[in-house]
Amino acid sequence: MLLDRGCATALGLVPVGSGSDTARGLRLVAKPKAALERALGVAPRPVDVMRLTQGEATRWVVNIASVGVSGMVAAEVNKLDRRWAGTYLWTALKSLARYRPGQVRVFLDGELWYEGGVVLMAIANGTVFARGMRIAPHALADDGLADVVLVQDVPVRQILPYVPRLYNGGHLKAPFVRWQRAARVRVEPVGELPPFELDGELTDPQTAEYEVISGALQVVY
Repeated sequence: MLLDRGCATALGLVPVGSGSDTARGLRLVAKPKAALERALGVAPRPVDVMRLTQGEATRWVVNIASVGVSGMVAAEVNKLDRRWAGTYLWTALKSLARYRPGQVRVFLDGELWYEGGVVLMAIANGTVFARGMRIAPHALADDGLADVVLVQDVPVRQILPYVPRLYNGGHLKAPFVRWQRAARVRVEPVGELPPFELDGELTDPQTAEYEVISGALQVVY
């Protein structure tokens, strides 16, 4: 990967995936041909990335990492051979019905920010995940900070009315949603959790340190 090699080569994005949320969050043109022409003809701009450390392992996150029910959703979606526009939403609703919130401790820039049950937490460099859900509507990809959005452990019946608001950012007004910015985020699972999700991929649900590396990736968008 470019980041592992410390390579200065710019990255051009052509959105052809089932989610394409990184491209969507950067407001990249949706048509592949137009996106390719832009990638070849426009100067790159610096974008932050997040370095994830778990024990001796290091991984990189460009868009969003998440904890909680989103890990169940990603695991189910990744099993599918074919996906349609409503796949992520339908899978999220099914997963919510059987998800049992685990306990976490969350530290932001070294200070304890939250301790308790978590339905979902996003550590966001971008704004969008799960094919268009604006989980972190105020996130900026070049401000040197991650937007941390956390849904506390409340009954599913309280969450459901806010699910449609995920597409316009209105969920941040829910009384059980917390939001803060930080350059460093530490997540300590206290109980059993699904896999952590990183840009749609999965990793073990163990103590994780996320650090924003400002302007580490050159992206054409």
